[in-house]
Amino acid sequence: MIKDAPIGLAVTLLAGCCSSARPGGPGQIDRRTFVVERVVNGHTFQVRCGGKLATVRLWGVDAPPKTDTRGPAATGALAGLIIGKTVRLEFPGPHKCDRLGRWLCKAYLGATDVGEEMVLQGHAERR
Repeated sequence: MIKDAPIGLAVTLLAGCCSSARPGGPGQIDRRTFVVERVVNGHTFQVRCGGKLATVRLWGVDAPPKTDTRGPAATGALAGLIIGKTVRLEFPGPHKCDRLGRWLCKAYLGATDVGEEMVLQGHAERR
């Protein structure tokens, strides 16, 4: 897992989906922690990367869509957990981005796995 890897590996992985950020050279970024600026739904949020918003899809969990009766509660729960806070992102799976260009990441608020917390609160399911 990335948490056990050197920070250079995390930087390289994040660079693959955040090509507009180039503080460390072409296609590289200099950090793996980000402030959450917006929550899209119960499993998707946005962070600022290189002056642009990058969309993050929580890896390993699925929350109801906004159109589902449980969707607004899931969106509100995720917002309550992470909006305006600094999260650490890790790429646990074989793919860094999905077909929509969203980063596929586990997000951590301190030692708390945000996706797992959403499951524990009943707002998401493991997938």
